[in-house]
This record gives sequence, structure tokens and C-alpha cells, in this order.
Amino acid sequence: MSMLRRIFSFDRRREALKTDIDELGSQGVRESKDKSAAFVHGSTSPPTYYLCSYGISSINMDRGGIGHGKNGTNFACIFDGVTSGGKINAYAAQAFTDFMMGWLAENHADLGYGGEANLVDVARAAFQDATRAENNPGRADSTKQAEGGSATGAFIAFQKAADGRAVLHGASIGDAAAIVVRPCEGTAHQLNPVYRKHERDNGGQLTMCLGLDGQVWSFANEVAANEFVVLATDGLTDNILHEDFDRVVPLIMAAQLFDSIVAFDCEYILKEPPEAPTYAFLRKLTSGHVDPPGDITCEAAARRLFNYVEWVTRIYHRQEEAYYGLCLRVREAHDDGTRASLQAEVTRMAADRKARKKVCKTDDAMIIVLRPFHAD
Repeated sequence: MSMLRRIFSFDRRREALKTDIDELGSQGVRESKDKSAAFVHGSTSPPTYYLCSYGISSINMDRGGIGHGKNGTNFACIFDGVTSGGKINAYAAQAFTDFMMGWLAENHADLGYGGEANLVDVARAAFQDATRAENNPGRADSTKQAEGGSATGAFIAFQKAADGRAVLHGASIGDAAAIVVRPCEGTAHQLNPVYRKHERDNGGQLTMCLGLDGQVWSFANEVAANEFVVLATDGLTDNILHEDFDRVVPLIMAAQLFDSIVAFDCEYILKEPPEAPTYAFLRKLTSGHVDPPGDITCEAAARRLFNYVEWVTRIYHRQEEAYYGLCLRVREAHDDGTRASLQAEVTRMAADRKARKKVCKTDDAMIIVLRPFHAD
């Protein structure tokens, strides 16, 4: 499993704490100096998967960033490179992030004007502009070619309200999620809908140099100063039981047991196939080890959410590591007899993988947790 690096840095420019285009792999944990925002950029897919699929040991196609607005509020965006694209989708997702961070820095304070219908049009235009050819990093550096690369995406921005609260405005395309978390109530609510035609459908996407495919959704919600908003790719959301989603998310964010990577073991999570645990199970497991609402930080919440994903995907990670490792051995075999024997085992494992119910899945993950206001 990936080890998270903890980095405390904020770009000197006001607009960005974000993933770096020059790092193809996962970039760890980052937190703003005022602790009002943090993200985790990690993956639960094994190195053998990346070596077998893309010829490199690490690549993370999920990208995103966080910004401090001049009006005292935060904004953020997230983009999830579509599976199987490799470098081209990683560079596209990063290019979309870079464009949107600049766009939000200029426009975050004005997103509430004109109502929801106007917000949909504004968001669609912004997403469309992000895909323009001039935003393709491959134009300046051919090693970072992003033309044809695709990603789902979402962004949010806060505006101050008269009562000391904030109003969140945002938009999404595809299966990236925006979630309001109210720790005092122990509840969460995903703001944007996701409609998939089938299991592998992402619900919509942006494609560099080609435009948009799918519905753009807008949303708005009041958020208190002590509440959180989570932006996450499906590397997180697909590993949480749908029926208990609204209660599981805040519980994980508060649970001290998820402060370290796979800090504990239990019979439940080691069973085959791996399943997303219920709220009742997690509540019993974490009883007596939960932070009070006022003690939860953005950094701790983001890290706990990712560590939870590593925990529930542990068995599947090992299975995938073994399968792709065997695929690599087939490629490296020097004689026909060894290759044929290994290929027969790969064929058997492939049939098992196809038949196995994938309740939890290994994947890249980008998880952003932020509060409405910053102290910068």
C-alpha cells in the first residue's frame, strides 16, 4: 500500500495548494498553514498494476487544488482522470486543475449571482474553456501531452453570508463528489447527483481539445463555519456503503482508529470478497475512539478517509498485486514452457477476477477537506 508523505506548504501565490504536474505519482498529504484546508493524494492500486498497464511503477490520474480567496473564503476543485488513460489522463486532469484554480481565483466571489440556472451556464462554460487546446501542456512540452485525455470534475467556492455562515456554490460533471459534513450532527450529504448507465460509466467527462460529454450539475448549500466540505473522487466514494453513506463519512472523519495506515485488523475486513462495512459495524469498532466535533481538523479528516479506503481494500490490493505481478512474469519469461505455464495461471486468475464480486475496489484517490473560511 502507498505511504502518505505529509507536507506543510502553501504556494506563495494566493490561489493554489495543488497537485504538481511534474510528479506523476501520488503526492501525499498537504495542509494549508492556517489549517482551514487539506488534501490527500494517494492510491490503493499496487505498483505491479501500473508497471503492467503503463510501464511505470506509479501514476495517479486524480488531481486537484485548494485556494484562499481575497474575501476570506476558500475554494477548491478536483478532477479524476478516466481509467486506462495513463499519463495522458493524468496530464489532462492536472491541466484542468491548473486552469480551474486560476478561474476560481478570479471568479469565486461572484458565483452566486444570477441563480442556479446561471451557475449551470457559467460552470459549463468554465469546464469547456478548460478543455481548449491552449491549455494542453503538451503544446509547450511534448512529454506532457494531454490531447484526448479525459477526466470527471467538480469545483466549489464559498461566499460570506450575513449571519456568519457561508453559502457554497459549485458544479460537477461525472462522478466526482461534493459532500457537506456536519460533525455536530454526525451527518453528511452529497450535493451533486451521479448517474451511471452501467458499472464502468463515469457519468460524464471533460476531454482535452474535444470538449464536454455529459450533464453539468450545479448546487448550492449553506455551510456553518465549523462544518466541512469534502471533494472526492470515486476512489473514496465507491468504497463506502451507499445505504449508510451519510453517517459513515462523518464517523470515519472523527475516528482516531484511522489515524494510521491500517492500524488495526479484524476478521470482518479480511473476509472474501471484501465488503464495505456498515455504519453499525464501524460505530461499534470505533466506540470510545472518536474525536469531539470541535477537535477534528481538515488534515486529520482527509487522512482518516484515505486510511479507511486502504483498510477496506487491503485484500483486493493483495489479489491485484499478485495478478499483475504474474502478468509481468509472463512478459519476462525466457522459454516457451515457463511462459505457457505462467499464462495458464494468469488465465485462471483472470477468470476468478471476472467472477469475483467487486464490492470494494483499488483505485487512485484525491480527497480534499476544507472549511468555508481561511485566516490567511
